[in-house]
Amino acid sequence: MISVYNNVSSIATIVGLIVILTLVAAKNYRSKINQVFLVFGFVVLAYVTVGYISNFPSSYSGALLFSRISLLAANYIPVAFLAFTYAFIGRKKILNVSMAMLIVSAMILGVLAFSPLAIGGITRGTNGVTTTNTGPLLWLTLINFIFVTSYSFTLLIRYAKRSDQLVRSQVNIIVYSSSLVIILNMITQIILPEFHYTTLGNIVGTPSILLFVGGMGYVILKHKLFDIKSVALRSMGFVATLLIVMITFSIIMLVPTKILFSHLSLNTLENLYFITAAIILALLFNPLKALLKKLTDKLYFQVSYNSEQLVNEISKILASEIRLEEMSRQVIAVLTKKMNIKEIDIVVLDKGKIYFESGEYFSSVIDKFQNDLESISDNIVVTEDLDPGQEKTILETYKIQVAAQMKVNNEKVGYILFSNRNRGLPYVKKDVLLTNIIADELAIAIQNSRAYDQIRQFNASLQRKVEESTTQLLIANDDLKKASATKDDFISMVSHQLGTPLTVMEGFLSLITQGFYAKDSDKANEALKKALSRTRVMKNLVFDLLNLSRMSAGKFFLEISSVDLNETVKDEVSQLEMEAKDKNVTLTYHQPQTPVPAIQLDEAKTRQAIMNLVNNAIFYSSGGKVDVYLSSDQNNVIFKVVDNGIGVPENQKEHLFTKFFRADNAIRESPNGTGIGLYLVKRVVEDQHGQIIFSSKLKEGSTFGFNLPIMTQLQT
Repeated sequence: MISVYNNVSSIATIVGLIVILTLVAAKNYRSKINQVFLVFGFVVLAYVTVGYISNFPSSYSGALLFSRISLLAANYIPVAFLAFTYAFIGRKKILNVSMAMLIVSAMILGVLAFSPLAIGGITRGTNGVTTTNTGPLLWLTLINFIFVTSYSFTLLIRYAKRSDQLVRSQVNIIVYSSSLVIILNMITQIILPEFHYTTLGNIVGTPSILLFVGGMGYVILKHKLFDIKSVALRSMGFVATLLIVMITFSIIMLVPTKILFSHLSLNTLENLYFITAAIILALLFNPLKALLKKLTDKLYFQVSYNSEQLVNEISKILASEIRLEEMSRQVIAVLTKKMNIKEIDIVVLDKGKIYFESGEYFSSVIDKFQNDLESISDNIVVTEDLDPGQEKTILETYKIQVAAQMKVNNEKVGYILFSNRNRGLPYVKKDVLLTNIIADELAIAIQNSRAYDQIRQFNASLQRKVEESTTQLLIANDDLKKASATKDDFISMVSHQLGTPLTVMEGFLSLITQGFYAKDSDKANEALKKALSRTRVMKNLVFDLLNLSRMSAGKFFLEISSVDLNETVKDEVSQLEMEAKDKNVTLTYHQPQTPVPAIQLDEAKTRQAIMNLVNNAIFYSSGGKVDVYLSSDQNNVIFKVVDNGIGVPENQKEHLFTKFFRADNAIRESPNGTGIGLYLVKRVVEDQHGQIIFSSKLKEGSTFGFNLPIMTQLQT
């Protein structure tokens, strides 16, 4: 039989490990450090449990197998401890080349564990405990253990030296308890058996693991290694429930039995009573459990509030209050009361800088606080759930337990920060979900509030400037009206003054070139034709300016008459032949196969539009060709000018017929253009109920023209 000492020590060790692993897993099994610790704890648990089980098989082979499995688990303990060390000190990558090599070496040692070279045999002691006979290669396990654990301790101690007091305390206890357990087990399980001292392994070695269990438990509870306070409190509530159930069962079952049936042996009535009591206990178990959970939650764990009602209350505040200071004050008051939080702060950012802080808790260290805020994660953060590191240290420095970023369209608006809860209550999932919702709503409300403040300030400033400038604007407006009228009168007067002599010059030059006065040399005649061409261009420009001034003054009127466009177009094209020759352009007029009908038009303005379109085509098609077409259908007379010139950029087509606009490539071709020709063409055509024709492709040419209705009666 196994001695009571060995039974108690082994079972206590196994139970202690299971409790620690359960609490760590229940706290946050998704955390990397928690996961790695669970692996480490499971390996230790396997080593202890299988070693304890090896005492029970009656057969030699069964006990030997379990002993070798226990040694197999022992080979993985230092590797798992190193992985936990990496996670504890904050290494992002745990599985590296060295770790892979150590895992491979543990696998090799694990294979050796099933050979006589590691465990030569077993001996069953007088106390019923199985002891192993060490083989010659068991020293490899010892060397591996010493090397890996020493390296782990070195990393922990180095990390502790540059950390705060809490981390140093955690490391000290882990190192001291682990070192003591490792040394005792190596001495009693490996070294002494080499000298035939086997009893101390079970008396001292295996029970010494209780020191490790106790040390880890102390670090977890006292020094907050995994912050499992909330889980422990919930477990205490569950244990309390079980105790109450046991006490209730005892009261219902045992006390009445002693009182009522002490002199009787069990009979049908007694059996019926016990059955009834068991039924009552079964019926009361769930209500008692629910009652105990409610009491423990209220005292230790949760705060009683209705999430939906609280969100609605916050929403009403945000909908009814636009001022940032008052809105923040009301939100903080409600959350503090309902969620039982000591202090809440709302921090608002503007271009990454702190713009507003409701509680003014950090006003004395505002610059440092602002820099530290940048280290906080984008998602909502609960301090006690974080792994040890910079972020957790920062939050604990400012006594912040929950930090939630407020964002609108991925733009950081600010933070809502919670301190500890009253009575040391922890934050739970319900609180996190609620805080996320409130942070989102608050972010939008804060952005609206800031926009309101900016608009209010802008309006006040604008109102002052408007009041100061209104009088000056009124005076300036009167001056502008007078100046505009004077400008229009001046342009009109100059256009009239220039137009008359240019018309006379055109007439005399035309007569001279036709040989009316006398025949001249070909050379002189060529010069006169060029002078006549330039005079006509200048006259048309003057008429453009005159029409533009009439439009500005509201005096642009049509003078309607019946016009034969067959002759009009032919005449305008012939007058531009010299211009085409100078630009080395082939100008061709394609007369209609059937003459177009006479229509009601303003002949002078239509001639000007035709001249502008043909002249533009010639000017921007140097060395190319220009084709002029006149045709008609049942409803319209159609005039088109097609060239193979520079074309119009795609992104500038929509602006082409606006006043004073010229395309970029046209400006490079001729910086001296006015940008009013096409504007006037469009106005003349549309005032006569026509439509502009336009298409163009850059560097390939353009088509300009118009449709004019045949039957429309125009008003003069």
